[in-house]
Amino acid sequence: MKLQLKSLSILLFILFLVSFSVRSQDCFDTNDCILKAIQHGSTLEAIAFYDKAEALMTAETNVHSHYDILSGRGNIYHELKDYTKALQNYNKLIQLRPDDKQALSVGYSNRGNVMSSNGNTQGAIASYTKAIEVFPPNVANLYRRASAYLKIDERDKALADLKLMAELGASSAIYYLQSEFDIDYREQQKAALAKDVQWQGIQAKTAEAEQYIKEEKYQEANDLYIEIGDLYRDRNDNENKATAWVNVAHVKNLKKDHRGAMTFASMAIGTGYPTGWMYTELALANYYEYGMSSALGVCQEGLGKFPKSSQLIGFYTYLCRTAGGEAYSAKKYEEAYGFYYEAFAFDDQDIVSIKYAGHSAYSAGYYTNALECYDKALAINPSLSTELKPFVDYCRSRSN
Repeated sequence: MKLQLKSLSILLFILFLVSFSVRSQDCFDTNDCILKAIQHGSTLEAIAFYDKAEALMTAETNVHSHYDILSGRGNIYHELKDYTKALQNYNKLIQLRPDDKQALSVGYSNRGNVMSSNGNTQGAIASYTKAIEVFPPNVANLYRRASAYLKIDERDKALADLKLMAELGASSAIYYLQSEFDIDYREQQKAALAKDVQWQGIQAKTAEAEQYIKEEKYQEANDLYIEIGDLYRDRNDNENKATAWVNVAHVKNLKKDHRGAMTFASMAIGTGYPTGWMYTELALANYYEYGMSSALGVCQEGLGKFPKSSQLIGFYTYLCRTAGGEAYSAKKYEEAYGFYYEAFAFDDQDIVSIKYAGHSAYSAGYYTNALECYDKALAINPSLSTELKPFVDYCRSRSN
């Protein structure tokens, strides 16, 4: 008999939905609702939390919480391609905060993003320009405007924005200058940043935070990375701010503050510069806070976007092996086979996973699958032939 793997993805999806429903708890005030909305990502459930956060606002609520609600909810509507509702949130945000320059810039920037998605490139450029004007230097919107200029073939204007981005410390600008214009701008970037007092101060704080981690002074590292993230936010440098936030998430996981880690990892992903590392920290926090199925779901989402992330692959395969071991111990051999084989699918040199996938299939009575796994294991490590010979011989006798 040959075991089909189609059921595994369905199983994982069901497990993830069960875990997700556990997380869908109520919230008790505006800030708590905002936190839960952030933790639920770009979903209708998150919108419901933002709606409740807005409904729970009182005269004592910090006005910035309302800005966060409008921005966060607008971002989700944008991702869900409901551009009308996204623009409604961003326009309301702009109307509410004429004196808050950074927040006002976010409103213009997000409005530009919706216009860009909707094909209104000139409108997007106008919104990005306004965002830069009200809150310079604004690295993020220089990038967005440069991308919009490239769409309409205004390359000179795009080049100027990319050069300024690079001089403000954006590593992505170096890549685009090389790939789009065949310009190596690294020396010019280095020279500009050497004169940037704020940048040099941030780098010194980053080195200090790294030293705190080495010394296991996690609270000090946590506080300093938050300060670093705020400094990058002052430059509207989402790329480097995302790195600061994922460092906070990493430290919070080290401190076993897994809910805090989920918040900062989600914030890092939401900056527009997600990485496999961010999903790894988010999955790790979910594992300790909500369990195996939740962590597997986060890993699968991340691997869909970053299939070559070594950190994410490493943690995902660890989870699959762990889940496989638990299932095997519980004599759920089909389930164990699925998890072990999934781990091997991401690392075709993982001798442990493919061997135990074989043992799981063998114990379930799926001898063709077991023989396939044993053959793969022997191809990786022929010295296992003596250990596996009884299993291989029996599988062959039953497969014939």
